Amino acid sequence: SPGTDPAFALGVARVIMDEGLYDDAFVKGHTDLPLLVRMDTKELLRAADAIPGHQNATLERTRVLKPGEKVEPFATNEGQPVVSEKMREEWGDFVVWDVKTKAPAAVSRDDIGKFFFERGVDPALEGEFELEIGGTAIVVRPVFDLIRQHLRDTWSLENVEKVTWAPKSAVQSLARQCAANPEGVL
Repeated sequence: SPGTDPAFALGVARVIMDEGLYDDAFVKGHTDLPLLVRMDTKELLRAADAIPGHQNATLERTRVLKPGEKVEPFATNEGQPVVSEKMREEWGDFVVWDVKTKAPAAVSRDDIGKFFFERGVDPALEGEFELEIGGTAIVVRPVFDLIRQHLRDTWSLENVEKVTWAPKSAVQSLARQCAANPEGVL
């Protein structure tokens, strides 16, 4: 029925996450799901706050516009992302938890796909980590972990079935089919 599609999609997402049916490399290298969230403010952790002396990376694959510089039409930028210098400074760099070094690692807008993997960082998708920020111990968690917890806390397959009238087996079946045929889903 109308309005139940989001509930059905959340059920599918839950199955995909719970059963580990996602493409781990894609999630780590092409999404914001590994980024750390401060549990005290519920905001994304900034590298400048977590890594002493951190300076924002110089972006090479993202064009940073100086004040007053005009944005060219998208086609003339050859698909290159464009951000204003002000936005770049406000956003800064973000942070993932590197399971190899067991420490925070800064990531910039340029760190995506092969460029991310060339750095050798292996970001945690799950877990709770404690960092000292400004003399205070702060707990941080990856976005993936928070979404997974939300789905587990609120979207059991029984709840999805109640809201959508779709049998649990249908939700599980579609999730497994989507994971097995990712090209066919898009």
